Amino acid sequence: MTAHLEKAASKMPKQCDECEKAFDKEDVKSFSHWRIAVYDDGPVHLVCPDCVPDDVKNKSNKVT
Repeated sequence: MTAHLEKAASKMPKQCDECEKAFDKEDVKSFSHWRIAVYDDGPVHLVCPDCVPDDVKNKSNKVT
């Protein structure tokens, strides 16, 4: 499973898919504000806090 996670992480976008703001993976606080969506057909989307829709901002960060 580790190899699968490493492969997925290497495909993760490096910037916001909406405004192209760079994602700073060294800033641990950013992980709770940025949103990532992984779709069954392969694409991975990363969205910065400024571009996250309000209805999504109000949802919990917990993975179920």
